Amino acid sequence: MALLHRWLLTHGTGRNVTLAVVAVCVLFAAFAPLILWFQQQTAGFMPFDNQFPLTPAMMAEQLRHYTDGSRGYYAGFAAVDMLFPPVFSLFFALLWAWLLRGAPASQPILANRLLWLPFVSAGFDWIENFGNIWIIYGAGPEPVYLLMLAFKYAKLCAVAINIGVAIWLAGQRQRAD
Repeated sequence: MALLHRWLLTHGTGRNVTLAVVAVCVLFAAFAPLILWFQQQTAGFMPFDNQFPLTPAMMAEQLRHYTDGSRGYYAGFAAVDMLFPPVFSLFFALLWAWLLRGAPASQPILANRLLWLPFVSAGFDWIENFGNIWIIYGAGPEPVYLLMLAFKYAKLCAVAINIGVAIWLAGQRQRAD
């Protein structure tokens, strides 16, 4: 962990935060056609990852509309969706580190111990993604639906925390200026 913290604090620059934003935007752009093609194959349904709200009953109903074509497009979506979590988390970790550079010294715990927190959302997202793959390709049992949904909402909570901490750090940095 100490190595990760040192790396983030060293590389948490405005330039690197900007590069991470560009990488996130590129991945978002890659999602767009994949989602559209997927919807064309599945009676208009979006991938589970992009649906809110989502219930096990909705998932079971939608799976009846999945075709070999939709599963093929989902493979492309899943490939991009496996790359997205670490890139998105790295963006937040670099942003936090960059914001800490100008913040008062009152956040040593963030600077020294908690810069790994943005990666929690990536872990939840990967578990959600593997659950989706199991459900879509292996017809995972219905308890897997609930587990996948639990990780989906845990990921969303972790992302909300990432955003909240970034806003708080930006405020602390602004006060210091």
